[in-house]
Amino acid sequence: MDQAAQLFLGLQGRIGRQQWWVGFVVLMAFESAYFWLTDPGYYAAPVASLASTVANVVFLFPTTALTVKRCNDRDWPWWLGYVVQLPLLAFIIGDYFGSFADDENLTALQFAVYLSFAVAILFIVIDNGLLEGTTGTNRFGPDPLNADMRNT
Repeated sequence: MDQAAQLFLGLQGRIGRQQWWVGFVVLMAFESAYFWLTDPGYYAAPVASLASTVANVVFLFPTTALTVKRCNDRDWPWWLGYVVQLPLLAFIIGDYFGSFADDENLTALQFAVYLSFAVAILFIVIDNGLLEGTTGTNRFGPDPLNADMRNT
């Protein structure tokens, strides 16, 4: 698998903060451009269409791949990178069913989903984007910052 495919589709190994930021920015730019070109009303619609929901779920996979590899670099448990994506998936599905169309009268469940979404995003950005990974080899592979290990 080439380097770009591994970055966005592979779930094994480790990546550093710089790779995560580059991948994250590229993915967000591509996703924004996709929705702007295919569904100009996407950001203004109170309820997501089936097509945009499917696209969001598809875009969730590369986001998960980036998160999993950064969690691997931080030597977190293998499942954590997947679990922090669950609030994002709940938000995508809830948006499709119109659960978030009425922001003025939030139910406790809606508030819990919003809160978990915000916590997941905050965790992902702080942990993946700002904190250093484990130095040296860990159980998920070689240190991505070690130039000697990158070329093996």
